[in-house]
Amino acid sequence: MSEKSITISARGAIIGYTVLREDPFFPIVRLIVVTPQNSFELYYIYECIKDFKFDNSSSAQGQLTVPDISSYETLIPSEYLLKNYSVMTSKIYSQIKTNKIQSKALVTLQSVLLSKMSKVEKATSNKKVLCN
Repeated sequence: MSEKSITISARGAIIGYTVLREDPFFPIVRLIVVTPQNSFELYYIYECIKDFKFDNSSSAQGQLTVPDISSYETLIPSEYLLKNYSVMTSKIYSQIKTNKIQSKALVTLQSVLLSKMSKVEKATSNKKVLCN
């Protein structure tokens, strides 16, 4: 799917796990996909859905259906408020995405540096150092 959407895990041990999908993705069978009619509704709907508490105590293999989700109600603000909310939250989510990318790069850099430090430490421990 190329549209920004929200996915909800619909089967298994952790039903109701909600993810905001801003990049294209391929939905699998065990997901319910929610795609807002208007892009400015995406972040608000995501924030509402992620806090829903779904009952998964009915069987060993939990299952969530579209009618289950349809039974939940949420307040929908005016279009003006939703657009303002979208502008503010899109900046926050963009920063979060940037932070995750930077964190991943820093972890990679840390691994490389620790590896190099280990090699330097081994090389210096094999040499005898004389102190006067």
